[in-house]
Amino acid sequence: HLKEMTGEEEDILTSKKMSVYARMNRIMENCVTSIGTYDQKSARWKDVIRSLVASDRLYIILQLRILSLGPVFSQKCQCDECEAFSNQNVDLNDFIIPPIKEPEKRVWTVELPQSKKKILLKVQDGYAEAKLQKHAESKDLLSLAMLGRVVEIDGNQPVRVSMLKQLSFKDRQFIRDAFRDKEGEFETLAEYECMNCGQENKAEVSIGTPSFFFPSEASES
Repeated sequence: HLKEMTGEEEDILTSKKMSVYARMNRIMENCVTSIGTYDQKSARWKDVIRSLVASDRLYIILQLRILSLGPVFSQKCQCDECEAFSNQNVDLNDFIIPPIKEPEKRVWTVELPQSKKKILLKVQDGYAEAKLQKHAESKDLLSLAMLGRVVEIDGNQPVRVSMLKQLSFKDRQFIRDAFRDKEGEFETLAEYECMNCGQENKAEVSIGTPSFFFPSEASES
């Protein structure tokens, strides 16, 4: 159960003292009123929010935006063909977040095709997102995306970015395919037609960022 965002949440979104991750957590803690048998009065409420898998957390943010500001999201886009800019409206109701194939299964083991290493994987949740947020300025983005999901390599914990960077391209691609297969892949690209030349394009919608809740800022970015 959700409730509409208010001025309190608007101030949280614009706070410079919190990371994006912390802001999104606070928004969900405030505006999600209950999940199953848990509600905001539960002693473990913060843990409940953080233990949600990434796709559920993304879905909540999407629905809060629709509830609070409506389903139309406007942003400025540049055409890949003629490079002209235009403001495009996206219907957020068109986004579909695929369900996890086995919702009760949070961890599983795979064997890498090249190195034959055994990898223990987990579905990414809010705790893993917190770990990644600490490395937000890092250039190792693809390795960090794995770090939030790889629990151990051949029984070795904790897993470090350096360990993941030593894996072959083939093994790394296998890991990405493995967690995409389990978690599903949420498409955040919106299709639109350029008003200048008619070219069909795709534009990224930054769900889960402060600008997602401020249409004017998003259209100017």
